[in-house]
Amino acid sequence: KSMYERSTEAGRYTEDENLLRLQKALKGAAKEYVGSLLHFPGGLTRVINRLERKYGRPEVVVRDIMKKLTSLTAMAENSLSGVEKLASEIDNAVSTVILVGRPEYLFNPVLLETLVSKLNVTLKLQWGEYAVAFRVNQ
Repeated sequence: KSMYERSTEAGRYTEDENLLRLQKALKGAAKEYVGSLLHFPGGLTRVINRLERKYGRPEVVVRDIMKKLTSLTAMAENSLSGVEKLASEIDNAVSTVILVGRPEYLFNPVLLETLVSKLNVTLKLQWGEYAVAFRVNQ
């Protein structure tokens, strides 16, 4: 929502222009959720409120991120692109969880175990060595 508000202010968009922007930007379930409100003058405030109620709550954002992380496919043994993709997904997830003000969700041992299971054998061994060394140094 904050990006929407900043771009509206910077671009000095009218309500009608914002409705057009949302018609183009929203897809899938989010677009269905607001339905015909996108097509009527005066519906902008209701659209924004409905979207914020459903998708703007930090718990919902974090829950969706956690689902996405757990559904990632395991890496192939010699796949550099797999390493990059997993690292990118995790980095994006961590950044988003911190930005929505819920860093406590990052201290989840079940999530950690799930993410380690996505690693290839070589990286699992390296992770194990790191984890043992980390515990010894604590």
